[in-house]
Amino acid sequence: MNSTFQRMPAETDLQDPECPQAVQAAAWASGALDLASQRVYLKHLTHCPYCTAELAAFQKTVAQLRAMRPPGAEPSADLTRRIMSALPPDAFRITPFTRMLSFVRRNRSLAAAAAAAAVLVASLGAWQASLHQAVDTHPAAIAGCSWIARQQEADGSWDPARNGGAAIYRPALTALASLALMRESGRYSREIRTACAALQQSQGADGAFGPDHSGRMYNQALATWALLAAYGNGHPPELKGALDRSLAFIRARQQPSGGWGYFASADDPANTAVTAWQIQVLARARQAGWDDAGGHLRKGLNWLRQRTDASGQFGYTATRGDASTTPTLNAMGAYTLLTAGGSRPELILTAATTLNRMRLEPLADDAQDSDLYRAFFTAAAWDASGDGKRANRVRADVCSRRETRGANKGSWTPADNWSKVGGRLYATSLAVLTLQPRAGVAGGG
Repeated sequence: MNSTFQRMPAETDLQDPECPQAVQAAAWASGALDLASQRVYLKHLTHCPYCTAELAAFQKTVAQLRAMRPPGAEPSADLTRRIMSALPPDAFRITPFTRMLSFVRRNRSLAAAAAAAAVLVASLGAWQASLHQAVDTHPAAIAGCSWIARQQEADGSWDPARNGGAAIYRPALTALASLALMRESGRYSREIRTACAALQQSQGADGAFGPDHSGRMYNQALATWALLAAYGNGHPPELKGALDRSLAFIRARQQPSGGWGYFASADDPANTAVTAWQIQVLARARQAGWDDAGGHLRKGLNWLRQRTDASGQFGYTATRGDASTTPTLNAMGAYTLLTAGGSRPELILTAATTLNRMRLEPLADDAQDSDLYRAFFTAAAWDASGDGKRANRVRADVCSRRETRGANKGSWTPADNWSKVGGRLYATSLAVLTLQPRAGVAGGG
């Protein structure tokens, strides 16, 4: 615990808050604000860069705390006491809570003290509550990884057709399978290494993965994502050239409007699903050290934000707020804006509007749905917003749908719209990834 605080940057040293609304950041990040308070706070964020930065810092802190939880762990009754006793003497000098405490000292009002205390308690309490809602997803993920590893071909790739998928998506499915195995990278290092080699072999001279067809940009995004993940885990130098070419291909396929379509042509309108995947890859690349001098990430985020209507619904094509919105698109859009957009207030505001709409839907809509594509992005969106209770409910439902006997024990039955092209390999890989909490991607634009 002490070493964690000692690694925090010096710029978090004690200073008075620049805005009294700063005390709301922790409550928002931990999901403790009611809907009315959220709306007031979001309006405030649009013209307060200080509070926008505070919110981004607290969201990161909450995500890091949740990521530290061992699988299946439950917090003990004396958790708060043990945390406080483990802090170094100067802990409150270098943590985000400093600004709240300083605000209380400066204002010396009962209301301010109550607000700060409520925020601190709510932040810890919401975190503990979310842990109590968690299920132990680790055994299911381990079994899923084992099934995936057994399907790998001798050349390191995965053949979608072997389990009911389409061969043209071989790069995407190889990438998705390897990303799932990275959850247990120590156990499957050889499989991951050979998968990366297979992806490099499938890359053309122009940087593209796989054949030229309507699924090419899905192949491109997933293959690049997998190679970036492997590159970030030890930086194998041979992946650098492949990633340079792949990122150049993605940037070259961006349309002037800022979005991406299935093909780079005038009669191929950009769409939300393809664009969100490319934005996530560019954000991960930026986090890994690639620059974005051409502003491709920023333009993509702006395009994505413009696909929403006033209620927070994401349309599918370039038509703002069109009738093709789905719960999957809403979750995908909100997650992408929150995790790839840095702390830009207009992106946070748009994502929060969508999340508020999602919160008004019954939780059962998230749980009683065998659409794994939707589950993946829904859990990710709740994680990114700090709503661990809802994210854990999605994961519990995904766990309950796995095969527990027979030849396909440990896998998931393909039953959603993508199953006809991805098959059981897609379903199982995406389920394993869903079971792993995601703190998000630091991007910006």
